Amino acid sequence: MVSPDYGVPRLMPDYKFHHGDGIVTLKIPDANVAAVIRPWHSSQGGGNASLVADALGCAEAAAFTSMTAGKKVCVLVDDGTRQEPLEDVLKPLVPIMKKASQVMFMVCTGTHDAETPENHRIESKIRKASTDAKLESVKVHVHDCRQDTMAEAGRTSRDTRVLYNKLVDGANLVALYADGDKI
Repeated sequence: MVSPDYGVPRLMPDYKFHHGDGIVTLKIPDANVAAVIRPWHSSQGGGNASLVADALGCAEAAAFTSMTAGKKVCVLVDDGTRQEPLEDVLKPLVPIMKKASQVMFMVCTGTHDAETPENHRIESKIRKASTDAKLESVKVHVHDCRQDTMAEAGRTSRDTRVLYNKLVDGANLVALYADGDKI
């Protein structure tokens, strides 16, 4: 590649991407890169656990806690195909649901395979956090689109059926913990 400044070739930077268990390095010409977006890092420090603790300290979290009292709560969490800081979120989140009559965590797999080692690890993490928080009535369900009973919520503008797991119907309150791509 030749740069406009004096015809001196410019060096292409290395772009490193996580792929599977390794890193892939690509050399991409500057002309082909519109922007480089890096993960956001808090200037406050403390990591995810600190951010979650701050979020749970707000008035909305207190309102959520009182809304769960005596209710059946369904918490939707990402499946093993997503890299979520689940431990950082579960430890402070689970205790605020102690007054619920029942809490069901549903691992949302969509059409992905329900029976994966990572989904089982997520299930174990949820059970541990629930035990540590002394939640009395907890269920964990890994959604399986091939076996679970589904209900139709309607259709999209392109006439695609929108289905959801019928187990959600038993909840008085549904909470969602997911990355921005699924919302």
